[in-house]
Amino acid sequence: MTATPYEILRARHAETVAALLPDLIGVVDLPRVQIERVQQARLRDLVRHARELSPFHARRLDVIDAENFALEQLPIMTRSDMMAHYDDLLADRRLTLAEINAHLARLEKGGPGAAPGGDAYLLDQYHAVMSSGSSGLRGVFVYDWDAWAIAYIAYFRMLLRARRREQRFYEEVAAVIGAMNAAHTSTALFQTFSRKVKQVVFSVTAPLEQMVAGLNEAQPTILQGYPSAMALLAREARGGRLHIAPKDICVSAEPLLPEIRDALAEVWHAPVWNAWGTSEAGCMAMSCGQATGMHLSEDLVIVEPVDDEYRPVPPGRRATRVLVTNLFNKGLPLIRYEISDEVTVLDEACPCGSQFLRIADIQGRREEWFRYGDVAVHPVLFRDPLGLTPNVVEYQVLQTARGASIRACIGGSVDFPALAAKIEDSLRAMGVLDPRIEIGEVDALPRGATGKIQRFIPLAR
Repeated sequence: MTATPYEILRARHAETVAALLPDLIGVVDLPRVQIERVQQARLRDLVRHARELSPFHARRLDVIDAENFALEQLPIMTRSDMMAHYDDLLADRRLTLAEINAHLARLEKGGPGAAPGGDAYLLDQYHAVMSSGSSGLRGVFVYDWDAWAIAYIAYFRMLLRARRREQRFYEEVAAVIGAMNAAHTSTALFQTFSRKVKQVVFSVTAPLEQMVAGLNEAQPTILQGYPSAMALLAREARGGRLHIAPKDICVSAEPLLPEIRDALAEVWHAPVWNAWGTSEAGCMAMSCGQATGMHLSEDLVIVEPVDDEYRPVPPGRRATRVLVTNLFNKGLPLIRYEISDEVTVLDEACPCGSQFLRIADIQGRREEWFRYGDVAVHPVLFRDPLGLTPNVVEYQVLQTARGASIRACIGGSVDFPALAAKIEDSLRAMGVLDPRIEIGEVDALPRGATGKIQRFIPLAR
Protein backbone atom coordinates (compact mmCIF):
# COMPACT_ATOMS: atom_id res chain seq x y z
CA MET A 1 0.00 0.00 0.00
CA THR A 2 1.36 3.41 -0.97
CA ALA A 3 1.99 5.72 1.97
CA THR A 4 -0.10 8.89 2.10
CA PRO A 5 1.63 12.29 2.20
CA TYR A 6 0.60 12.55 5.86
CA GLU A 7 2.20 9.19 6.70
CA ILE A 8 5.42 10.17 4.92
CA LEU A 9 5.64 13.37 6.94
CA ARG A 10 4.82 11.50 10.13
CA ALA A 11 7.58 8.96 9.49
CA ARG A 12 10.07 11.79 8.96
CA HIS A 13 8.88 13.42 12.15
CA ALA A 14 9.44 10.17 14.08
CA GLU A 15 13.05 10.25 12.85
CA THR A 16 13.35 13.78 14.22
CA VAL A 17 12.15 12.54 17.61
CA ALA A 18 14.72 9.74 17.60
CA ALA A 19 17.51 12.20 16.75
CA LEU A 20 16.53 14.71 19.47
CA LEU A 21 15.74 12.22 22.23
CA PRO A 22 19.25 11.44 23.62
CA ASP A 23 20.17 15.08 24.23
CA LEU A 24 16.76 15.96 25.67
CA ILE A 25 17.05 13.11 28.19
CA GLY A 26 20.72 13.84 28.93
CA VAL A 27 20.17 17.49 29.84
CA VAL A 28 17.97 16.44 32.78
CA ASP A 29 21.08 15.32 34.67
CA LEU A 30 23.40 18.21 33.84
CA PRO A 31 24.94 20.23 36.69
CA ARG A 32 23.01 23.37 37.60
CA VAL A 33 25.55 25.71 36.02
CA GLN A 34 25.26 23.94 32.68
CA ILE A 35 21.47 23.97 32.78
CA GLU A 36 21.56 27.74 33.26
CA ARG A 37 24.10 28.09 30.46
CA VAL A 38 21.85 26.16 28.05
CA GLN A 39 18.85 28.24 29.08
CA GLN A 40 20.60 31.59 28.62
CA ALA A 41 22.05 30.63 25.23
CA ARG A 42 18.61 29.62 23.98
CA LEU A 43 17.05 32.80 25.34
CA ARG A 44 19.51 34.99 23.44
CA ASP A 45 19.02 32.94 20.29
CA LEU A 46 15.24 33.32 20.65
CA VAL A 47 15.45 37.10 21.10
CA ARG A 48 17.69 37.46 18.03
CA HIS A 49 15.33 35.28 15.99
CA ALA A 50 12.21 37.13 17.18
CA ARG A 51 13.67 40.56 16.42
CA GLU A 52 14.68 39.47 12.94
CA LEU A 53 11.56 37.56 11.81
CA SER A 54 8.62 38.74 13.94
CA PRO A 55 7.47 42.33 13.28
CA PHE A 56 5.60 42.28 16.60
CA HIS A 57 8.79 41.54 18.53
CA ALA A 58 10.93 43.76 16.33
CA ARG A 59 8.92 46.74 17.56
CA ARG A 60 8.89 45.67 21.21
CA LEU A 61 12.53 44.63 21.42
CA ASP A 62 14.02 47.39 19.29
CA VAL A 63 15.81 49.02 22.23
CA ILE A 64 17.09 45.73 23.67
CA ASP A 65 20.73 44.76 23.16
CA ALA A 66 20.23 41.20 21.92
CA GLU A 67 23.64 40.15 23.27
CA ASN A 68 23.52 41.84 26.65
CA PHE A 69 20.17 42.06 28.43
CA ALA A 70 18.39 40.82 31.53
CA LEU A 71 15.17 38.85 31.18
CA GLU A 72 13.34 41.43 33.33
CA GLN A 73 14.04 44.09 30.69
CA LEU A 74 11.84 42.30 28.15
CA PRO A 75 8.19 43.41 27.97
CA ILE A 76 5.38 41.16 29.19
CA MET A 77 2.81 39.85 26.71
CA THR A 78 -0.71 38.47 27.22
CA ARG A 79 -3.02 36.25 25.21
CA SER A 80 -4.91 39.39 24.21
CA ASP A 81 -1.67 40.87 22.85
CA MET A 82 -0.97 37.67 20.93
CA MET A 83 -4.38 37.40 19.33
CA ALA A 84 -4.60 41.13 18.48
CA HIS A 85 -1.23 41.10 16.67
CA TYR A 86 -1.15 37.47 15.55
CA ASP A 87 0.02 37.85 11.95
CA ASP A 88 2.86 40.14 13.00
CA LEU A 89 3.89 37.74 15.77
CA LEU A 90 4.39 34.79 13.42
CA ALA A 91 7.96 34.23 12.21
CA ASP A 92 6.92 32.67 8.88
CA ARG A 93 5.36 35.33 6.62
CA ARG A 94 3.42 32.62 4.71
CA LEU A 95 1.26 32.01 7.78
CA THR A 96 -1.75 34.11 8.79
CA LEU A 97 -4.36 33.73 11.50
CA ALA A 98 -7.04 33.32 8.84
CA GLU A 99 -5.10 30.46 7.23
CA ILE A 100 -4.53 28.80 10.60
CA ASN A 101 -8.18 29.14 11.61
CA ALA A 102 -9.23 27.55 8.32
CA HIS A 103 -6.80 24.69 8.98
CA LEU A 104 -8.20 24.17 12.49
CA ALA A 105 -11.72 24.09 11.08
CA ARG A 106 -10.63 21.36 8.65
CA LEU A 107 -9.16 19.36 11.55
CA GLU A 108 -12.43 19.47 13.44
CA LYS A 109 -14.28 18.21 10.38
CA GLY A 110 -11.63 15.64 9.41
CA GLY A 111 -11.05 17.42 6.10
CA PRO A 112 -8.65 16.67 3.23
CA GLY A 113 -5.13 15.73 4.31
CA ALA A 114 -6.17 14.75 7.84
CA ALA A 115 -5.37 11.40 9.40
CA PRO A 116 -8.23 9.13 10.54
CA GLY A 117 -8.04 10.76 13.98
CA GLY A 118 -8.03 14.24 12.47
CA ASP A 119 -4.33 15.15 12.76
CA ALA A 120 -2.80 17.04 9.81
CA TYR A 121 0.19 19.19 8.91
CA LEU A 122 -0.02 22.82 7.88
CA LEU A 123 2.25 23.73 4.95
CA ASP A 124 3.87 20.29 5.47
CA GLN A 125 5.83 21.80 8.37
CA TYR A 126 3.64 23.15 11.17
CA HIS A 127 1.06 21.96 13.66
CA ALA A 128 -1.69 24.27 14.89
CA VAL A 129 -3.79 23.84 18.03
CA MET A 130 -6.24 25.97 19.95
CA SER A 131 -7.32 26.50 23.52
CA SER A 132 -10.11 28.43 25.21
CA GLY A 133 -8.20 28.48 28.51
CA SER A 134 -9.61 29.30 31.93
CA SER A 135 -10.00 32.94 30.91
CA GLY A 136 -12.43 32.00 28.14
CA LEU A 137 -10.35 33.92 25.58
CA ARG A 138 -9.62 31.69 22.62
CA GLY A 139 -5.95 31.16 21.80
CA VAL A 140 -4.32 29.73 18.67
CA PHE A 141 -0.83 28.25 18.74
CA VAL A 142 1.50 27.13 15.96
CA TYR A 143 4.47 24.79 16.44
CA ASP A 144 7.29 24.47 13.93
CA TRP A 145 8.70 21.06 12.92
CA ASP A 146 11.34 20.62 15.63
CA ALA A 147 9.19 22.27 18.29
CA TRP A 148 6.38 19.76 17.75
CA ALA A 149 8.82 16.87 18.20
CA ILE A 150 10.33 18.47 21.32
CA ALA A 151 6.88 19.06 22.79
CA TYR A 152 6.17 15.34 22.46
CA ILE A 153 9.48 14.22 23.97
CA ALA A 154 9.07 16.55 26.96
CA TYR A 155 6.02 14.59 28.11
CA PHE A 156 7.92 11.30 28.32
CA ARG A 157 11.60 11.98 28.94
CA MET A 158 11.38 11.69 32.74
CA LEU A 159 9.59 8.36 32.42
CA LEU A 160 12.12 7.05 29.86
CA ARG A 161 15.01 8.27 32.02
CA ALA A 162 13.66 6.42 35.07
CA ARG A 163 12.97 3.20 33.19
CA ARG A 164 16.48 3.15 31.75
CA ARG A 165 18.05 3.81 35.15
CA GLU A 166 16.00 1.09 36.83
CA GLN A 167 16.33 -1.35 33.92
CA ARG A 168 12.55 -1.49 34.03
CA PHE A 169 11.62 -2.62 30.54
CA TYR A 170 8.36 -4.19 29.48
CA GLU A 171 6.23 -4.72 26.39
CA GLU A 172 4.09 -1.61 26.10
CA VAL A 173 0.34 -1.64 25.74
CA ALA A 174 -0.83 1.95 26.02
CA ALA A 175 -4.34 3.05 26.90
CA VAL A 176 -5.15 6.71 26.29
CA ILE A 177 -8.26 8.37 27.71
CA GLY A 178 -8.70 11.92 26.46
CA ALA A 179 -10.20 14.31 23.95
CA MET A 180 -10.73 13.12 20.40
CA ASN A 181 -10.32 16.50 18.68
CA ALA A 182 -7.04 17.04 16.82
CA ALA A 183 -7.41 20.80 17.21
CA HIS A 184 -6.21 20.30 20.80
CA THR A 185 -2.63 19.58 21.84
CA SER A 186 -3.33 16.54 24.01
CA THR A 187 -4.91 14.76 21.05
CA ALA A 188 -2.84 15.99 18.12
CA LEU A 189 0.59 15.31 19.66
CA PHE A 190 -0.16 11.68 20.32
CA GLN A 191 -1.75 11.15 16.93
CA THR A 192 1.33 12.51 15.17
CA PHE A 193 3.73 10.39 17.19
CA SER A 194 1.65 7.33 17.99
CA ARG A 195 4.21 4.59 18.31
CA LYS A 196 4.25 1.16 16.72
CA VAL A 197 2.99 -0.49 19.90
CA LYS A 198 -0.43 -1.74 20.81
CA GLN A 199 -2.55 1.27 21.72
CA VAL A 200 -6.20 1.70 22.59
CA VAL A 201 -7.84 5.12 22.70
CA PHE A 202 -11.05 6.06 24.48
CA SER A 203 -12.92 9.34 24.43
CA VAL A 204 -13.11 10.74 27.91
CA THR A 205 -16.82 11.28 27.28
CA ALA A 206 -17.45 7.61 26.40
CA PRO A 207 -19.70 5.58 28.72
CA LEU A 208 -17.70 4.36 31.71
CA GLU A 209 -18.86 0.77 31.19
CA GLN A 210 -17.48 0.86 27.65
CA MET A 211 -14.11 2.14 28.89
CA VAL A 212 -13.91 -0.52 31.59
CA ALA A 213 -14.72 -3.33 29.14
CA GLY A 214 -12.15 -2.06 26.64
CA LEU A 215 -9.43 -1.71 29.28
CA ASN A 216 -10.14 -5.17 30.69
CA GLU A 217 -9.66 -6.58 27.21
CA ALA A 218 -6.54 -4.52 26.34
CA GLN A 219 -4.74 -4.99 29.69
CA PRO A 220 -2.64 -1.82 29.30
CA THR A 221 0.80 -1.48 30.86
CA ILE A 222 0.63 2.32 30.54
CA LEU A 223 -2.52 4.22 31.51
CA GLN A 224 -2.64 7.80 30.27
CA GLY A 225 -5.31 10.49 30.56
CA TYR A 226 -6.97 13.25 32.53
CA PRO A 227 -6.77 12.97 36.34
CA SER A 228 -10.56 13.16 36.58
CA ALA A 229 -10.88 10.13 34.29
CA MET A 230 -8.20 8.24 36.21
CA ALA A 231 -10.12 8.86 39.45
CA LEU A 232 -13.23 7.24 37.99
CA LEU A 233 -11.22 4.25 36.80
CA ALA A 234 -9.64 3.86 40.23
CA ARG A 235 -13.15 3.70 41.70
CA GLU A 236 -14.06 0.99 39.18
CA ALA A 237 -10.93 -0.98 40.16
CA ARG A 238 -11.75 -0.68 43.87
CA GLY A 239 -15.28 -1.87 43.11
CA GLY A 240 -13.95 -5.00 41.42
CA ARG A 241 -15.16 -4.09 37.92
CA LEU A 242 -11.84 -2.99 36.37
CA HIS A 243 -9.10 -5.63 36.35
CA ILE A 244 -5.88 -4.09 35.04
CA ALA A 245 -2.35 -3.70 36.42
CA PRO A 246 -0.69 -0.70 34.77
CA LYS A 247 3.04 -0.29 35.43
CA ASP A 248 2.97 3.48 34.84
CA ILE A 249 0.18 6.06 35.10
CA CYS A 250 0.56 9.33 33.17
CA VAL A 251 -1.76 12.25 33.84
CA SER A 252 -1.96 15.76 32.41
CA ALA A 253 -4.28 18.56 31.19
CA GLU A 254 -6.05 18.99 34.56
CA PRO A 255 -4.82 19.62 38.12
CA LEU A 256 -3.76 16.41 39.87
CA LEU A 257 -5.48 16.85 43.21
CA PRO A 258 -3.77 15.17 46.20
CA GLU A 259 -6.69 12.83 46.80
CA ILE A 260 -6.58 11.64 43.19
CA ARG A 261 -2.81 11.03 43.33
CA ASP A 262 -3.25 9.05 46.55
CA ALA A 263 -6.12 6.99 45.10
CA LEU A 264 -4.16 6.05 41.97
CA ALA A 265 -1.08 5.02 43.96
CA GLU A 266 -3.17 3.03 46.44
CA VAL A 267 -5.13 1.12 43.81
CA TRP A 268 -2.35 0.29 41.35
CA HIS A 269 0.95 0.69 43.29
CA ALA A 270 2.53 2.20 40.18
CA PRO A 271 4.44 5.47 39.63
CA VAL A 272 2.17 8.41 38.86
CA TRP A 273 3.70 10.72 36.24
CA ASN A 274 2.12 14.16 36.39
CA ALA A 275 2.69 16.75 33.65
CA TRP A 276 2.01 20.48 33.65
CA GLY A 277 1.12 21.00 30.03
CA THR A 278 -0.10 24.08 28.20
CA SER A 279 -1.07 24.85 24.63
CA GLU A 280 1.45 27.71 24.74
CA ALA A 281 4.57 25.71 25.59
CA GLY A 282 3.78 22.00 25.75
CA CYS A 283 5.02 20.12 28.81
CA MET A 284 6.42 22.84 31.07
CA ALA A 285 7.04 20.50 34.01
CA MET A 286 7.03 16.76 34.64
CA SER A 287 7.27 14.57 37.72
CA CYS A 288 10.26 12.26 38.10
CA GLY A 289 8.68 9.25 39.82
CA GLN A 290 10.64 9.63 43.04
CA ALA A 291 8.97 12.61 44.73
CA THR A 292 5.76 14.60 44.56
CA GLY A 293 5.79 17.78 42.51
CA MET A 294 7.27 18.29 39.05
CA HIS A 295 10.59 19.37 37.56
CA LEU A 296 10.40 22.46 35.36
CA SER A 297 11.59 21.88 31.78
CA GLU A 298 14.23 24.58 32.26
CA ASP A 299 16.09 23.83 29.04
CA LEU A 300 12.86 24.42 27.07
CA VAL A 301 11.01 27.12 28.99
CA ILE A 302 11.72 29.91 31.44
CA VAL A 303 9.02 30.15 34.10
CA GLU A 304 8.88 33.28 36.26
CA PRO A 305 6.49 32.97 39.24
CA VAL A 306 5.10 36.43 40.06
CA ASP A 307 2.39 38.07 42.15
CA ASP A 308 -0.48 40.33 41.07
CA GLU A 309 1.99 43.23 40.71
CA TYR A 310 4.35 41.10 38.59
CA ARG A 311 6.93 40.99 41.36
CA PRO A 312 9.02 37.78 41.65
CA VAL A 313 7.68 35.30 44.19
CA PRO A 314 10.29 33.36 46.21
CA PRO A 315 10.33 29.57 46.70
CA GLY A 316 7.76 28.29 49.16
CA ARG A 317 5.13 30.93 48.32
CA ARG A 318 2.31 30.45 45.83
CA ALA A 319 2.53 32.74 42.81
CA THR A 320 -0.72 34.10 41.40
CA ARG A 321 0.52 33.82 37.81
CA VAL A 322 3.63 32.97 35.80
CA LEU A 323 5.48 34.56 32.91
CA VAL A 324 6.54 31.92 30.40
CA THR A 325 9.20 32.19 27.72
CA ASN A 326 9.04 29.32 25.23
CA LEU A 327 12.65 28.71 24.22
CA PHE A 328 12.06 25.94 21.70
CA ASN A 329 9.24 27.10 19.42
CA LYS A 330 10.47 29.77 17.04
CA GLY A 331 7.44 29.58 14.78
CA LEU A 332 5.37 31.53 17.33
CA PRO A 333 7.82 33.35 19.64
CA LEU A 334 6.24 33.73 23.09
CA ILE A 335 8.44 35.84 25.39
CA ARG A 336 7.38 36.55 28.98
CA TYR A 337 3.86 35.42 28.14
CA GLU A 338 1.40 35.61 31.03
CA ILE A 339 -0.35 32.43 32.19
CA SER A 340 -2.61 32.41 35.24
CA ASP A 341 -1.56 29.08 36.77
CA GLU A 342 -0.71 29.28 40.46
CA VAL A 343 2.78 27.84 40.98
CA THR A 344 4.84 27.18 44.10
CA VAL A 345 8.57 26.56 43.62
CA LEU A 346 10.00 23.93 46.00
CA ASP A 347 13.32 24.84 47.56
CA GLU A 348 14.82 21.43 48.24
CA ALA A 349 16.89 18.88 46.36
CA CYS A 350 15.09 15.99 44.67
CA PRO A 351 16.11 12.38 45.38
CA CYS A 352 16.10 11.66 41.64
CA GLY A 353 19.24 13.80 41.28
CA SER A 354 18.01 16.23 38.63
CA GLN A 355 18.93 19.85 39.29
CA PHE A 356 16.00 21.18 37.30
CA LEU A 357 13.94 23.34 39.66
CA ARG A 358 10.93 21.62 41.15
CA ILE A 359 7.40 22.94 41.68
CA ALA A 360 4.46 21.58 43.66
CA ASP A 361 1.67 19.92 41.70
CA ILE A 362 -0.45 22.63 40.06
CA GLN A 363 -3.74 22.99 41.91
CA GLY A 364 -5.54 25.77 40.05
CA ARG A 365 -5.64 29.19 38.44
CA ARG A 366 -6.51 32.63 39.73
CA GLU A 367 -9.64 32.66 37.51
CA GLU A 368 -10.99 29.94 39.82
CA TRP A 369 -11.06 32.19 42.90
CA PHE A 370 -14.57 33.04 44.09
CA ARG A 371 -15.33 36.64 45.09
CA TYR A 372 -18.16 37.62 47.41
CA GLY A 373 -18.11 41.41 47.46
CA ASP A 374 -14.72 42.31 48.92
CA VAL A 375 -13.99 38.76 50.09
CA ALA A 376 -11.78 36.62 47.83
CA VAL A 377 -11.94 32.86 48.45
CA HIS A 378 -9.30 30.45 47.15
CA PRO A 379 -10.60 27.09 45.79
CA VAL A 380 -8.66 25.27 48.53
CA LEU A 381 -11.46 26.23 50.97
CA PHE A 382 -13.76 23.89 49.02
CA ARG A 383 -11.14 21.44 47.79
CA ASP A 384 -9.83 20.34 51.18
CA PRO A 385 -13.12 19.31 52.84
CA LEU A 386 -14.39 17.72 49.64
CA GLY A 387 -11.10 15.94 48.98
CA LEU A 388 -10.87 14.67 52.56
CA THR A 389 -14.36 13.14 52.48
CA PRO A 390 -13.61 9.49 51.59
CA ASN A 391 -16.71 8.68 49.54
CA VAL A 392 -16.67 11.86 47.44
CA VAL A 393 -15.11 10.55 44.23
CA GLU A 394 -15.49 13.62 42.01
CA TYR A 395 -16.95 17.10 42.44
CA GLN A 396 -17.60 20.39 40.72
CA VAL A 397 -18.18 23.66 42.58
CA LEU A 398 -20.36 26.36 41.02
CA GLN A 399 -20.32 29.71 42.80
CA THR A 400 -23.67 31.22 43.79
CA ALA A 401 -24.40 34.69 45.13
CA ARG A 402 -24.12 33.53 48.75
CA GLY A 403 -22.01 30.40 48.51
CA ALA A 404 -21.89 27.49 46.08
CA SER A 405 -23.80 24.67 44.48
CA ILE A 406 -21.72 21.49 44.49
CA ARG A 407 -22.19 18.50 42.22
CA ALA A 408 -20.72 15.31 43.69
CA CYS A 409 -20.18 11.80 42.36
CA ILE A 410 -20.05 9.50 45.38
CA GLY A 411 -18.95 5.95 46.05
CA GLY A 412 -20.70 5.35 49.35
CA SER A 413 -22.50 7.15 52.15
CA VAL A 414 -21.79 10.88 52.56
CA ASP A 415 -23.30 13.19 55.19
CA PHE A 416 -24.11 16.08 52.83
CA PRO A 417 -25.60 18.39 55.51
CA ALA A 418 -22.52 18.05 57.74
CA LEU A 419 -20.18 18.59 54.80
CA ALA A 420 -22.16 21.66 53.69
CA ALA A 421 -22.11 23.07 57.23
CA LYS A 422 -18.34 22.62 57.43
CA ILE A 423 -17.81 24.62 54.22
CA GLU A 424 -20.30 27.27 55.35
CA ASP A 425 -18.38 27.69 58.61
CA SER A 426 -15.16 28.25 56.63
CA LEU A 427 -16.83 30.82 54.37
CA ARG A 428 -18.29 32.59 57.39
CA ALA A 429 -14.83 32.75 58.96
CA MET A 430 -13.55 34.34 55.74
CA GLY A 431 -16.16 37.12 56.08
CA VAL A 432 -18.89 35.85 53.74
CA LEU A 433 -22.26 36.87 55.21
CA ASP A 434 -24.86 34.15 55.74
CA PRO A 435 -23.23 31.62 53.36
CA ARG A 436 -25.33 28.87 51.78
CA ILE A 437 -23.90 25.60 50.41
CA GLU A 438 -25.99 23.09 48.47
CA ILE A 439 -24.58 19.63 47.62
CA GLY A 440 -26.30 17.24 45.25
CA GLU A 441 -25.36 13.79 44.00
CA VAL A 442 -24.88 13.29 40.23
CA ASP A 443 -23.89 10.25 38.18
CA ALA A 444 -21.31 12.15 36.12
CA LEU A 445 -19.86 15.64 35.83
CA PRO A 446 -20.21 17.69 32.63
CA ARG A 447 -17.11 17.96 30.48
CA GLY A 448 -16.07 20.72 28.10
CA ALA A 449 -15.25 20.44 24.40
CA THR A 450 -11.78 19.02 25.16
CA GLY A 451 -13.15 16.53 27.66
CA LYS A 452 -11.76 18.35 30.70
CA ILE A 453 -13.75 19.03 33.83
CA GLN A 454 -13.79 22.63 35.05
CA ARG A 455 -13.57 22.00 38.77
CA PHE A 456 -14.41 25.50 40.06
CA ILE A 457 -16.81 27.79 38.18
CA PRO A 458 -17.01 31.38 39.48
CA LEU A 459 -19.95 33.65 38.83
CA ALA A 460 -19.55 35.80 35.71
CA ARG A 461 -17.85 39.06 36.61
